[in-house]
Amino acid sequence: MEITFERRDVLLEQLPWENEWYKPENMVELELVFENRMKSIVEEWFVEEMVEHEDGRLIVKALLPENNWLYGFLLSFGTGVEVKNPPHIRTILAEIAEGIYKKYSLKTFGFPKVYKKSKEEKVMDYKFELTEQPAQPVLSMRTRTAVGNLPQELGKAYQAIIQYLNEIGEKPLDAAFAAYYNMDMEDLDVEMGFPVPRPLAEKVKLNQVKFPRGSRCLVFIRGLTTR
Repeated sequence: MEITFERRDVLLEQLPWENEWYKPENMVELELVFENRMKSIVEEWFVEEMVEHEDGRLIVKALLPENNWLYGFLLSFGTGVEVKNPPHIRTILAEIAEGIYKKYSLKTFGFPKVYKKSKEEKVMDYKFELTEQPAQPVLSMRTRTAVGNLPQELGKAYQAIIQYLNEIGEKPLDAAFAAYYNMDMEDLDVEMGFPVPRPLAEKVKLNQVKFPRGSRCLVFIRGLTTR
């Protein structure tokens, strides 16, 4: 049985959308300037509204509903677009971008910044120390895994080692460590374990090795790490 469909025009207000979407009072007239590298995607969204300037920039004047969707839509173009008008949309996007920057920006050595927002909050500071580390016995497990499975592998290794130390009445000498021997995110070669006070009896799947003497960098972080 052959089924055919006939295309017909449908009024916007007849579509099963929220009526708030296209109410005139919720619409905002935008003046956008796109870089030429954005031409293909601009043509998809604004083929009728787009005017190409002689310098290659793409000028778009469009009427769109103002809501959170609009802000996210404009931000999705990244630095490829500038909102010329209206000014309040520029302000909103700048505030959102500032919040994103504060959350994800990095300080020296790749540590996150903490920004001061009130008199009660303090800016996070860092202290770096370079020390000489003597040779150190460790109890560890070494495996290969995809980086996506790394948290599970770390948890299993640390749990197995702690369980063994409890069985023989020993305790770790210091915090757990993870040492990486390559940077293949699909096949990461990683060793996980604890420093121990002395060489211990070997156990299946556990490695009794010694980290060689060498320099060690310690980082002390003070501040509100939850922000």
